[in-house]
Amino acid sequence: MNLPEITVVAAIILNSKNQILITLRPEGLHLSGMWEFPGGKVEDGETQGKALIREIKEETNLDIKVNDLYWQESVDYSKKRVHLFFYRCTLTHEEQQVICHEIDDFRWVYRDELTNYVFPEADKKLIDHLVEIF
Repeated sequence: MNLPEITVVAAIILNSKNQILITLRPEGLHLSGMWEFPGGKVEDGETQGKALIREIKEETNLDIKVNDLYWQESVDYSKKRVHLFFYRCTLTHEEQQVICHEIDDFRWVYRDELTNYVFPEADKKLIDHLVEIF
């Protein structure tokens, strides 16, 4: 069976304290109640960078700069195959405040704190890598 394929981009946003932004998936969505790196689907005709800037603005009201591709992963769910692209990002200016638009909550966490949160299976290898190298 051929599963529909979806491209998703996610941001590893670092602040000046070297903390990473994680967000809580809203109730009623696939994988609700789990923490994730913020981001979303790439729309037709959109570059991954433009999609990531748009998604972060929609979800958190933050303005970011997209830097390099840090990690990619593909995962099969029962009804779709998701190709995840994780980019290193920075805030365009540090004094911004997160506003929860399409997320239920957020945290700024240090890398070694990531394992204290429940993430989707697709993020596990990335989290292990982030925790291991720092």
